[in-house]
Amino acid sequence: HEQRAENAAYYRQEFAKAGLLDKLILPVVEEATTRHIYNQFIIRIADGRRDEVVEGLRAAEIGCDIYYPRCLHEQDCFEALGYKKGDFPISEQLSGEVVAIPIFPELTREQQDAVVSAFKTILG
Repeated sequence: HEQRAENAAYYRQEFAKAGLLDKLILPVVEEATTRHIYNQFIIRIADGRRDEVVEGLRAAEIGCDIYYPRCLHEQDCFEALGYKKGDFPISEQLSGEVVAIPIFPELTREQQDAVVSAFKTILG
């Protein structure tokens, strides 16, 4: 947990230094009252550019993933509940904006720098 938290703090610092905080939203954690284990580090990318970012990260051979590309209410296993596309517009919007980037404990600062650099290149 501690190394992941250190990696998260480093990402926060480096994304800020790269001037990218107006183009993406990092995970929010109320550190005074909560502890995050950072099993994933999920970033929101607004302006419909998430897929462009994913494509650029993959082209740079940087691991990334989209967990739950379809909202829960759109999953086949919940079809019997009767929900349809449009019933949860905020969830649907967010599912199109999020991507997980590497956060594993063995991640080096150089690897994290490469991730931030790739975001800077892609998002300008």
